[in-house]
Amino acid sequence: LKERNQMMNLMAAQNNSLNESINELSKAIISKLNTAPPPQPAAPVVIKDKKPVVREEEPPVQAIPRVKLPLDVRNWRNAHVLAWLAFRMELPQYMESFGHASVDGLVLTRHVNADTLRRSLVVT
Repeated sequence: LKERNQMMNLMAAQNNSLNESINELSKAIISKLNTAPPPQPAAPVVIKDKKPVVREEEPPVQAIPRVKLPLDVRNWRNAHVLAWLAFRMELPQYMESFGHASVDGLVLTRHVNADTLRRSLVVT
């Protein structure tokens, strides 16, 4: 029972940390959207009930200038890894391959090596 409670406390702390990171990312996105010029209507236009509906593109992760990452890399989600690539490492060109492979902190620390980078993630 004591171990279960400790595990629950650790999970709650991790959840709080991740929520803080997500909230900070959300605030950064909102701030960026509020300071950016109004978006131009973006393609494609979807016709629904004979009314045109314009889909707005999401701002790219690179548009967020500062990101607070959890201290323990093993707790990073894929979004944290992508933010780390874009902002800390300044390698946004690899975001697509890391995102497609769903690389999170645990995968990054335990399974990504030079061979994986070259062959699977196409990092040169």
